[in-house]
Order: sequence, then C-alpha cells, then structure tokens
Amino acid sequence: ALGLARLFEDDLEVARMLRRVGVVHMVEGDYDESLARLQESLAAHQGLTDKTERAHVLNNIGDLHRLRGSPEQALRNFHESLQIHESTDNLAGIGSILNNIGLVNIQQGNYVAAMENLQKAGALQAKLNDRSEPARVLNNIGMVYLAQGDHSKALENFQQTLAAFEANGDRSGIAGALQNIGDAYQAQGETTKALGALERSLAIFEELDQEPETAITLTVIGKLHLAQNTLAAAHASLARALTLFESIGDKNGIASTLLQIGVVHKKQALHAKGLELA
Repeated sequence: ALGLARLFEDDLEVARMLRRVGVVHMVEGDYDESLARLQESLAAHQGLTDKTERAHVLNNIGDLHRLRGSPEQALRNFHESLQIHESTDNLAGIGSILNNIGLVNIQQGNYVAAMENLQKAGALQAKLNDRSEPARVLNNIGMVYLAQGDHSKALENFQQTLAAFEANGDRSGIAGALQNIGDAYQAQGETTKALGALERSLAIFEELDQEPETAITLTVIGKLHLAQNTLAAAHASLARALTLFESIGDKNGIASTLLQIGVVHKKQALHAKGLELA
C-alpha cells in the first residue's frame, strides 16, 4: 500500500501509511524502527493541509518517547499535538492527548497534575460516544490511586475498567486492566490473587504478540515468585523477560531484570550452601 501511494504521488496517503507502519513497529517493541518511520511521516506532512493527521503523528511520537522512558520528549510532542487539536476544536483529540499527558505525569511522580489532566480527559470523553477511551482514562486514574497508596480505590477503578474492556471486546485493554489488578492485589499483599490476574494478563499479551507488555508482566511475575522464594519459577520468568527486553533493545528493562536475576542467583547460592551445612 505504501508503494502504491508513492507510485501515484499521493503525499497524504504516504504520510498516513508511514505512521501506520511506525505504530506497528512500536506495538512490536521495535522502537528505533518505529521512531524512524514516524519521523519520516512527520516530515512528509510538511506542506500538507491536514493538521489532524500531523497531530496524530506527534501523539504517536510522544507515546513512543513515553514508552522509552523519555518524559520530557514525550511531553514536548504531546503539547504540540494538543495545540493542533485545540486549534481545530477536536474534542476527541484533546481528550486523548490529555490522557497521554496524564500518563507521563504519573511516570514523573506528579500525581496532582496527572489527576487533573485525566479528569479533564474523562469529562471531555463523557461528551463523546466513545466507549473505549473513557475506560482507558478510568484505568489511568486507578494508576494514580495505586501510586498514592490508595489500593482499594485503585482496585475498584481497575475492575470497572476490566468490565468496560470486556464489554467492548478490547483484548489489549483487558490484558492491561488485568495487569493493573495484579499490581493492586500485590500492593495489598494478596499474592495468590495477584499471580492469577497477572498470568491471565500474560496469556493475552503473548496471544497479541505484544513483546514490551509481555516482558513487563513476566518481570512482575518473577518478582512475586522471588518474594515467595519460589526461585526456579522466579528465574524462569525473569529469564524470559530478559530475552524479550534484549530483543526490543530496552536498556532499562535489561538492567532491572539482570539485577533481579542476580538476586535469584544469590538466594539460590545461599540455599545450596544451607543444604551443604545441613
């Protein structure tokens, strides 16, 4: 399709196709290739009159930087996208960007700003006939509650989110909600319930071939097993996570997982030494 668009010199369709390719690479965890295609799409929009499409590309680039742990770059792109949506009075676009800005605020630990932006996003989306975006906002508000230590409110939000995604048939949303439910149960010390939710989440992420989310979920499961001293299970989950982080080039994920694997090895060595002394 991209080749045909170029053949017929349809500049707008070329820009759109480049953005779609970039998003596919982002979902697959190939962040370098994703950024290259999205930047190519952004350059292709220069001189074109469709501002909304340019705003979508900026939003995708911002989301990519958020996933890579670069909040300042993410916010720069989100705010530029937001200005375009505000200039065209695109309420759906404004709500989506405010939601994404709220996610970056959570990443930065700025929970007051996060709640403010997420509530604004929710209010805008309540005016629109869109059932999926309000669920995502509800989920992200739950993340704020979780970070603030209000585990009960967080769990309530995540369970409502799960119900909404199940009603919409949104498999990726279901997996994300289950992952957050697992985190909330873990925070409450309910390890068995946490593992149950996380295993369900993992199965869906694997089914959808979402490598970044799969790796993150495996890491959380590995840490839970480590806390329970089920060391073989911990090592198995963390080793799988490490392979995925290496595959997608996530340096922070690699470093964090290697640290946890080191803890497993240390505990295994101490356990073996204890058996020798016994």
